[in-house]
Amino acid sequence: LMTLQVRLEDVEPPIVRELQVHDGLTLADLHAALQIAFGWRERHRHLFRDTDRPGPGTRCWGDGDQSADSELDDPRPESEATVAAALADGPLWYEYDFDDGWNHRIDASAPATAIGDRRPVTLLGGRGRGPFEDSGGPRGYTEKLAVLADPDHPDHAETTEWTAPIAGPWFPPTPDSFDVDAVQAELDGWF
Repeated sequence: LMTLQVRLEDVEPPIVRELQVHDGLTLADLHAALQIAFGWRERHRHLFRDTDRPGPGTRCWGDGDQSADSELDDPRPESEATVAAALADGPLWYEYDFDDGWNHRIDASAPATAIGDRRPVTLLGGRGRGPFEDSGGPRGYTEKLAVLADPDHPDHAETTEWTAPIAGPWFPPTPDSFDVDAVQAELDGWF
């Protein structure tokens, strides 16, 4: 088992997830777990990389339709790479939605003792709600949060209406709302 610390970069307040996963979990499965853990809904392309600055020599993995950067070689199949192998030489980056540029840094700690039952993915904790899909990246998300927090803002009603179907009635559109049990239930349903 591995414990993964996943931090969404360039976002304040911090949005972090801590996951316990089996070493043999594939990157394709980790992608599914990250989508659930951060509240993403598979609307955009994604890619795993072994560096935060893509360029020649970067190792990357995707699902076959992921050409994010012309400097990168074709990605390796994420379904054939394990989390343990991808993280063997250091951190891993997961980019979701190339237009908005949501970059997640993934660090692994030493092997862990299982918490509870032997689920393939266990959410140990986290903080901060995942950003809204299509919110414009870290800057756009921060702006939308400011508009939502200010009922007198001229765009408040429109942004509130736009956010409602994305956030759903079960997760308030506040930056600190995060429900570990609800996310774990969704992970259990997937895995």
